[in-house]
Amino acid sequence: MGEVIDPSQDLSSPYHVSSSDNPSFLIVPNVIEGPNYHHWSRSFRMSLISKNKISFIDGTIEAPTRTSSLFPAWQRANMLVVSWMLKAVSPSIAQSIICMDNAFDIWNDLKDRFSQGDMIRISDLQEMISSFKQGELSVTNYFTELKILWDELDLLCPLPACSCAFKCTCSAIGNVAKYKGQDQVIKFLRGLNDNYLTVRTQILLMDPLPSLNRVFPLVIQQERQIFGDQSKAMAVTGRGGYKINTASYGRGSYGKGNASKICSHCGKTGHTIDTCYRKHGFPPHFKFKNQNHDQSHANAVFQNASSNVDGEQNHEGSKAELQPQQINFTPE
Repeated sequence: MGEVIDPSQDLSSPYHVSSSDNPSFLIVPNVIEGPNYHHWSRSFRMSLISKNKISFIDGTIEAPTRTSSLFPAWQRANMLVVSWMLKAVSPSIAQSIICMDNAFDIWNDLKDRFSQGDMIRISDLQEMISSFKQGELSVTNYFTELKILWDELDLLCPLPACSCAFKCTCSAIGNVAKYKGQDQVIKFLRGLNDNYLTVRTQILLMDPLPSLNRVFPLVIQQERQIFGDQSKAMAVTGRGGYKINTASYGRGSYGKGNASKICSHCGKTGHTIDTCYRKHGFPPHFKFKNQNHDQSHANAVFQNASSNVDGEQNHEGSKAELQPQQINFTPE
């Protein structure tokens, strides 16, 4: 009669428990509280796979009889997984599963308890994704928030996988993934603010439509261009709390610069139209020689400069377009 090998001594066996497998460890970053079940279950499964213990919750390893030689090894590894599960749930949920000894039974109990509202959650996610807009978010934050919703929906509605004995020769599964990716590109572009209208139209006219990973950096480039143009416009007005850029005026009082400079706007010497107070607005606490006349004139110029800057901002935002080097790329 051959010698019985203890499976717990085999390092590749799920029954093996190493010295680093502490039952008091929290193996996932967040505990389950109910609504976060799907994210929690995915994290927990990934942790068990890395520790070679996934077999205890997916039904691959069944509980042996108490008289079996495998029972001691199974019991030790199983209780380790149970301990991790108790640490990874809220105290109230832990009290409801403390009397259960089989990790497989606990896993199914949690699944039955917290995944019953899948259809309601799917409906909520679809509505949230459909109505989600950029608003005051940056493009990066808008994309991140949208991707979180997409990822959760993917957990609840994963793409179908081929289960045929022989690999399919058709491209049906690939086309499903392709159309889903196109839907995400369209949703991302349609949710952008109106100052991305031209860029959005140009991308949607591309054939084939680029992937989401290609579209995102294109929009980011346009965001930098738009806000870069707006920053330049803001530097020449004092309205709305923006600081006037007086670095180029030089030291001394206004108009006492280089006499060879003649402003084409006001006709005075010492400056050019680029730094003309009467065109771009007078800085705060500016002292006028003729207080009444110059002050009223400054107010008029100030209002005109502010409206011009606002118009420039809208114009710059609306004309943001993709450059030829951005459009020319190899489709993925």
